[in-house]
Amino acid sequence: MHLIYGECGGIARRAAALYRERFPRARLHPDYRVFIRLHNAYVEGRIPGQRGGEGRPRLDNDDDVLDEIEDDPSTSVIGPFELPENLNGANYLHFLQNDLPVLLEDLNLAQRVTMWYQNDGCPAHYDTRVRDHLNNIFPARWIGLAPFCSLLDRQT
Repeated sequence: MHLIYGECGGIARRAAALYRERFPRARLHPDYRVFIRLHNAYVEGRIPGQRGGEGRPRLDNDDDVLDEIEDDPSTSVIGPFELPENLNGANYLHFLQNDLPVLLEDLNLAQRVTMWYQNDGCPAHYDTRVRDHLNNIFPARWIGLAPFCSLLDRQT
């Protein structure tokens, strides 16, 4: 199905029609929205049709990692800062514009202009206003949806 979606240039209605044409004997024909959901799942790194547990799995060594971060202030984690439980594009943008600068105050200029920012894939991170803001404050230095550099560029 995803290949048909790509063949149709990402036009879901065209993909649904082509699917019906190619598989006329299929018991069910997917609606165009199925193609959109399938594509979004792949873009977000999910495998369609698999159900997982809720949220990020907890690791046995989480406390050890947090202790190490607390003991060594040179690590790259800044915070702590607790985001709202119901995170959306608007309140994440508010965090980026108002709270993140306060968290970064202790970094020197050299650290600020070379640091990278990494999102974790939360849907709020895909908001256009959020991506525009990240492009302004971390030009070509943020990791998230369709970053402007390859993985190899990030490792150098």
